[in-house]
Amino acid sequence: MGRVMMQIKALNFLVFSTFAILLPYLPLLLSERGFSIAQVGLLLMVGPFFAIFLQPIVGYISDKWHAIKRILLLLWGLTGMSAVGLFYISSKLFSVVFVVSLFMFFLSAIPLVDTLTVKMAENFKSTYSTIRLWGSIGFCVVAVFLGAYFERIGGLDALIKIYFPIWLAAILILFNLNEVDGQESSRFHWKDLVQLIGNKKIFIFLIFLLFLAVPHRMNDALFSIYFKEIGANDSMISWAWAIIGLSEIIGFYMSAKLLKRFHPLKLIIAASLFYIIRWVCYVYTTESYIILALQLFQAITYSLFWASAVNYMVLVVPKAFRTTSQSLLAMIFLGVSGILGGSIGGAVQQNYGGNYMYVFAAWSVLIALIGFFALRKQVDSGSISSKSEVKEKYAG
Repeated sequence: MGRVMMQIKALNFLVFSTFAILLPYLPLLLSERGFSIAQVGLLLMVGPFFAIFLQPIVGYISDKWHAIKRILLLLWGLTGMSAVGLFYISSKLFSVVFVVSLFMFFLSAIPLVDTLTVKMAENFKSTYSTIRLWGSIGFCVVAVFLGAYFERIGGLDALIKIYFPIWLAAILILFNLNEVDGQESSRFHWKDLVQLIGNKKIFIFLIFLLFLAVPHRMNDALFSIYFKEIGANDSMISWAWAIIGLSEIIGFYMSAKLLKRFHPLKLIIAASLFYIIRWVCYVYTTESYIILALQLFQAITYSLFWASAVNYMVLVVPKAFRTTSQSLLAMIFLGVSGILGGSIGGAVQQNYGGNYMYVFAAWSVLIALIGFFALRKQVDSGSISSKSEVKEKYAG
């Protein structure tokens, strides 16, 4: 047990630490190569667009053939190859090809990591949040390192020197990962996938999740450019993302405790409210040091929301569909919302300014909040799993 848990925690640490390289610096790298803000937003949208089609296929194959580890190895290998191409070949054409393939394979790998995490937590009586927080620790460590040494290591041109060892270490972990027993014996069929998507609890939840996720992914894609426009230097950008990582560690730890006491939808409603407060604060704040402080909201927005969303999907779908359900969740949060966030955010920021981007964000999350409140009424009426079922089925 000890070795397996160390492996899955290390895998989370390594995979999510690469976010600290990709999220803050890819927009700056593309901008430096001559792409406009709108073009950067568009480019960061195309990869998630293709991931939309790849993620459910990956989830289906994983559920049908119980091949999570092998498919994850393939996707992670292709992600690394795309990253090497992106960082080493600077022409605009190849930048487009490699950034699209990088995000397509990377975003398709994330739900498989989450599925492995859920599976390990269930078998070893742990919680998703307490394992997933190691991903945030990895993100924080790399972001802090880059915040302190970004210029010394050579800036944007040296990012591959940080990325490649992390990628290689994750490959080694995957090769040696001991998957636990307990795969379901039921067979997965296409009609089951259609039934899963047609489930009212899932469909309504995913629709309103989209309204919350679009602003979040918009901020992921364009925050670094916006922050630089209002006067932040590259080091401050790194520290902003380091604070994000630190906040996520606290947030996932807190979520593990809260999910043992409250239904996931209650926590999703709370996270939505804090998202609105966060984006409104961004509208009226242009001081870079205040924005650094506002990054702490990540703990009670993204971390709380994502842990609760994963648990909600675990509650409402059969175990045999687990990988597919996590792929659907990732498809909306990372794929569809990435497309809309990148395109809408890029257009708004270029034509009206960054503060209007956050005005849009606040209104969009308000719609999500209203939707989650309406969905919550079904919980109160007993049509959705009760709090006692949360404790039985994977609290945390």
